[in-house]
Amino acid sequence: MRPASGAELGEILRQSGAQAVHLAGQNSKAHWGNQRDSVGITISTAALNRILNYEVADLVVTVEVGVKWVDLRSVLAAQGQFWAVQPLYPDQATVGGIMATADAGAWRQRYGGVRDGVLGIRWVRPDGAQTKAGGQVVKNVAGYDLMKLLTGSWGTLGCITQATLRLYPLPPVTRSFLIQGEDLEQWRQGLLDSALQPTAWDVLSAPLVAQLGYPAQMGLWLELRGTAVAVAEQVARLPQVLTGAAVQELDPATGEQLTRHLSLPGTQPQLLLKIGVLPTRTVALVTYLQQIAPHAWVQMHSGVGLGWAVLTPLPADVEALVTKIRQFVYPEGFVSVVCGPAIPNRWDVRGNSLALMRRVKDQLDPQHRFNPGRWLWD
Repeated sequence: MRPASGAELGEILRQSGAQAVHLAGQNSKAHWGNQRDSVGITISTAALNRILNYEVADLVVTVEVGVKWVDLRSVLAAQGQFWAVQPLYPDQATVGGIMATADAGAWRQRYGGVRDGVLGIRWVRPDGAQTKAGGQVVKNVAGYDLMKLLTGSWGTLGCITQATLRLYPLPPVTRSFLIQGEDLEQWRQGLLDSALQPTAWDVLSAPLVAQLGYPAQMGLWLELRGTAVAVAEQVARLPQVLTGAAVQELDPATGEQLTRHLSLPGTQPQLLLKIGVLPTRTVALVTYLQQIAPHAWVQMHSGVGLGWAVLTPLPADVEALVTKIRQFVYPEGFVSVVCGPAIPNRWDVRGNSLALMRRVKDQLDPQHRFNPGRWLWD
């Protein structure tokens, strides 16, 4: 079903009784998570594709969740602005899918995650009631910050229909660099200790670097964005921080190129891992992954310790490989199998967090109607 408004979506939910509800946008991430069965109804947000309000002077836009990221980017760029996310599957990803999976990309180094850029939402509860939270300014939250709760919930708590997003001025200059050599960890730490303000600062595995057309050697990708004067000043300081490094300037669009390389078609058998580790261990992690999975494409955001690993074709023993990586990143890190064969503890949720999330799920979706089986819930 393709409702064209929140009210129509609410009526569908009321009339569908206790049936399971599967949510979809452009299906760019349909192969993510546990593969759902066909029982119940599927609601597509593709018809919820309008830009409802754009306050250029306030750097705020309100959109329906079926709006494609690439279309929104074009509208914002015409006004010299942008939404600070770089999602996978950029040509098909929608605002709703990006929010559901919290797919921020490399810019979270400078601008934070998806949750940090959502100022307000409207969503429909399992009983069909429309609800809203937040507003159109940064300081708008009184009580529970429900925007952050629903963002990253994989559509299991309700169906978001609208979102108000925080925007930024589009930087006039972007310069991108590949840093290679034997002292990556030293240079990574040096960048952290310096006065530089990178928008992206990622550790890349050798096979992923090779996809960019450069020597297949692990490297640091550094992106600097801002005014011409500010970027030039930062570039001038690089030799002081990167003593002994081989520094190659890349295409300014390298960030999007990396995203497209990692966005393998869902029809190809693949293993997609979302990995979290202490930022100080990102170089060591990519080094280890190259030893146990030499063909893996890995991009780790070294300032925050999050990133992706893509393996195709599938390794012979997925569970054994994931277990090795988890042993390496524990106790602080995690490894979740976003796409690939089902294995025990696919989502790597430990401690008391699962019990807390179940209580939230029971409160907001008592009948467990939304996206059953797709994420953590039965």
